[in-house]
Amino acid sequence: MKIIFFRIKFYIIYFLILLLILIYKIILINYKKIKVCLCTIGKLENNYIVEFLEHYFKYNVDKIFLYDNNDINGERFEKMIYKYIKINFVEIINYRGQKRKQLTTFNNCYNKNHINYDWLLFFDIDEFINLKGFSNIKKYLVQKQFHKCESIYLNWVLHTDNNLLYYDNRELFKRFPNIYKKNDFCRGKTLLKGNIKKKLVFTSTHILDYKIGRCNGFGKKIEIRTLNCKILLY
Repeated sequence: MKIIFFRIKFYIIYFLILLLILIYKIILINYKKIKVCLCTIGKLENNYIVEFLEHYFKYNVDKIFLYDNNDINGERFEKMIYKYIKINFVEIINYRGQKRKQLTTFNNCYNKNHINYDWLLFFDIDEFINLKGFSNIKKYLVQKQFHKCESIYLNWVLHTDNNLLYYDNRELFKRFPNIYKKNDFCRGKTLLKGNIKKKLVFTSTHILDYKIGRCNGFGKKIEIRTLNCKILLY
């Protein structure tokens, strides 16, 4: 009896291990198949651009489309981020000298790239995504609860200025660790699924066309007018 019991126990453990390996492989295959890009616009951001790119590189974003909105004779991103351009992680789009172009660039970026990417992220260079429990954006996005979501809306967590008056070259998270506790407004940014057949998707830099379905960071359907900041945080 002891031998039989031992064998049954062995086969159960063996089966569970195989099942876990299979589940892991399925997840791995799914998130490796999807492609994710990020759209952003920058002006006078050379002090921060490398940290921004490195953050999303570690999150496994495939490509960043960087709209250069500096003055015609102003600073250039190329000098700071040459190595990221060389590996095709960043593509710079020339919007130099143009005024009030953030909304235009977001729509331009979506309409040019939505066929080639499963998800498109829209963040400014001072916005760093922080997904609790996920260090890979693709593992987060392939979760079942997002399959029927056309967009995911994540709200801001604001950090204070820490009473710093002058620039120093420490990382942003080290310079500004304190969170602004009175986060009582629901501003945020969007993760937008590809292949939504619309020429205009953003009506403002924070708000999508009302016909596009929205989810919060947990995959629950939401309406912008009824946003609850506490349930949006992820």
